[in-house]
Amino acid sequence: MKTLPMLAAALWLTACTTMPTADSAAMPANKFYRDVAFLCGKAFSGRITANLPTPTTPDAFEGKSLVMHVRGCGEDELRIPFHVGDDHSRTWVLTRTDQG
Repeated sequence: MKTLPMLAAALWLTACTTMPTADSAAMPANKFYRDVAFLCGKAFSGRITANLPTPTTPDAFEGKSLVMHVRGCGEDELRIPFHVGDDHSRTWVLTRTDQG
């Protein structure tokens, strides 16, 4: 698994541990979506918190700035560009579904 900044790991773990409830407004996935959407327009820098590089697979994030920027905030989709140094090729996309 690639190393991730602490915020990315927290976002991933929160998304993976949501469980549906009878009240869709109180559904953890919906709360998570609203909480991330609240950050729209804001950027956050991060750092490596876990690192398992090997001599044959060095850490691609080592020594580079890590920045996520919450934007593209729609009712059913959030786009979060994730920059690693000068590499701007990554974008996390959170999509709302009928299940959360």
